[in-house]
Amino acid sequence: MNLRLRQVVLVAQHKAETVEAMKTVLGATPVHGSGDLSPYGLPAMGPMSEGGRKVLADLGVENLIFAMGADFIEVMFPTRPDGSTISFMARRGGDTGYMLVLQTDDVERYEVLAGQHGVRIAHKAEFPKYLDIHLHPRDCGGALLSMARELPENVPDGPWYPAGTAWKTSSGSSAVSAVVGAEMLSPDPQALAERWGRLLDLPVAQADGKWIIRLDDGVLRFGAAAEGQKEGFYGIDLRVSDRARIDDGARKAGIAVDGDTLTLCGMSVRLVD
Repeated sequence: MNLRLRQVVLVAQHKAETVEAMKTVLGATPVHGSGDLSPYGLPAMGPMSEGGRKVLADLGVENLIFAMGADFIEVMFPTRPDGSTISFMARRGGDTGYMLVLQTDDVERYEVLAGQHGVRIAHKAEFPKYLDIHLHPRDCGGALLSMARELPENVPDGPWYPAGTAWKTSSGSSAVSAVVGAEMLSPDPQALAERWGRLLDLPVAQADGKWIIRLDDGVLRFGAAAEGQKEGFYGIDLRVSDRARIDDGARKAGIAVDGDTLTLCGMSVRLVD
């Protein structure tokens, strides 16, 4: 395995509204998180360690994770006015994208590449079952970028430490089978794409007026930001298993579907067959 898009992380202001939208539109309920999970039919505290809960609590956030097949959408919510996501959302104008997590067999390779290109490691985690690095967003641009692997085995659709264990036996999303793409917007998308290409050691190409990097199972796109729009992570692609279910859910939620695109949790969501 070279690089697989396994998880995306979003930030949102309102937990109840987000959970309801994810359920109504995507047929997804939380499978893991740092808060009380009993409202979602899970053990109240789930398998997250107390250390993990403390880290998030110290940051003033709570997270919930939704399974899209064997891939995951994580959403972080502020729990206090000075929570770490508050200022980030203020700069972006509301709910938005925060981080991409790429699964790989060789985290160390990307740590070396980051150093060669002058990109700082913002965070490094080493657990008995999981290893990851976070590349500093001010250095790589676009989003917080993480490379991670499961230990000792690292199976593409296998166990995934950040998502707990309930997803393996839950139904997950009833309408989506995978997360297969992410889109960053920038005033200079070519430069941003080429920077990520160097960090991931992957070629950059053009398609449909945007710059792209192909992963094992999907694509990263880099498009032009609107005037005054901050550079960042603004879109995700979801592989759809039940389009009629999503269209019906969007109507119930009052969310417009424009062709194959809708807006959810501040993100432009592309529905891919």
